[in-house]
Amino acid sequence: DTKAEISVTQEKDGIRIHVLSRPVSLEQEELSKPVRFHIDYWLHKEGLSIRTQIEGPKEEVRLVLPVIAGNASVTAGRQEAEPEPVFFLTGGFGAREFRILPDEAGMIGVEISCG
Repeated sequence: DTKAEISVTQEKDGIRIHVLSRPVSLEQEELSKPVRFHIDYWLHKEGLSIRTQIEGPKEEVRLVLPVIAGNASVTAGRQEAEPEPVFFLTGGFGAREFRILPDEAGMIGVEISCG
């Protein structure tokens, strides 16, 4: 999505980043069935919380989340499969790739902590 709206707020216990996203095709064209994502990233001393609300068709939606830290603990709702190792040639590092499905209401929740 090249037209995402992003806002950042410093709060007492961390930083909140809100993203409103309207995905497009690989050709940067509008989708035939438009989808909107409201994504909240909450950075706090315990780690990172991600909450996503999907508006529109949810059948083929996946949150693809590469996690670089080997000692990171990831707790998520419904996963499509077990995390798979992936390697990024451009950065020269590996990660575990999580594919997380929305629930029936279009919500995805993820908690990531290290240590």
